[in-house]
Amino acid sequence: MSGEPWTHRELEQLIPAMHGKSAGDEFANAPPLPALTVGECQKYLHRLLDYARVRPLTPHEIFLHAQLLGAFEMALTAKAGVQP
Repeated sequence: MSGEPWTHRELEQLIPAMHGKSAGDEFANAPPLPALTVGECQKYLHRLLDYARVRPLTPHEIFLHAQLLGAFEMALTAKAGVQP
């Protein structure tokens, strides 16, 4: 890696636009996460990353990672006392 940031063209090729069925459709009935603290989010994110170090994450784990990132952002916002 050169250390240079991705170009928009490279990102477009790397992450093509999805057409038709959404990647999240298979998880449409997944339960939401409970309210989590910053520390709880970090703990669960680190556990997922431990798995990712030794094997590719499953689609369910990738979906959970996205949910945890959202919960982490909400927990940080709540901790800072900032209105979203």
